[in-house]
Amino acid sequence: MELVKYIHRNPLQAGIVGKPEKYPWSSHKKYISKSQQRSWLYKDFICSMLTNNKKEYIRAYKELLNEPVRNDFQEILSRNNLPAVLGTKEFIERLKEKYYEKNCDNQVPQSVVLAPAIVQIKQVVERAYHVTSESLEFSRRGLFNEPRNVDIYLSRKYSGKKLLEIGKEFNFNSYSSASSIVEKMKKLILKDKKVKKRVLKIEQEIINGQTKTPFAFSDFAQHVCPVRP
Repeated sequence: MELVKYIHRNPLQAGIVGKPEKYPWSSHKKYISKSQQRSWLYKDFICSMLTNNKKEYIRAYKELLNEPVRNDFQEILSRNNLPAVLGTKEFIERLKEKYYEKNCDNQVPQSVVLAPAIVQIKQVVERAYHVTSESLEFSRRGLFNEPRNVDIYLSRKYSGKKLLEIGKEFNFNSYSSASSIVEKMKKLILKDKKVKKRVLKIEQEIINGQTKTPFAFSDFAQHVCPVRP
């Protein structure tokens, strides 16, 4: 409703016309028209949100347009960089859970908004391997740290962040270190079926967005992870 108001009140807001219907390049006149010749404009959904009585639709629509656009909505749409998704935090999280896997595309930068944050990926990896966040952020030279490497690999795959940004999250001095780990994990996953199985389970949790739901992997703590005190 706020978006409908914003679009059709824009000419008024800009001082171009005194009434919405005076602006020739708007769909407003078609919203208040009863002519079947203009039935190509899909307005039934808006109509149903305003009233269940189709005879009352035009009156309800005009009343809607008499109301100013909400300040918070106006502020968001006046930004230079619009958000890819407009809604509450809970709404955006639902979209991440439901649509990220199928709709994240490197060719569509806005789709990255559906990506899980690196901190969410870390939380899933922490629980899967029974490790602390500190053990994921730092590693001893020469020692293979599977949880940390998996975290870096999945952060690259799912967070939508560049290698330089991921490197900073994991305290690397350059992006090349993060890149090296990502490539090593790709090879290890292809070669080691057990590692692949563990990574796939974590990936599924990330995709499902169940970062607050406890889960267990029977072979993780027993075979590859130290027990957290």
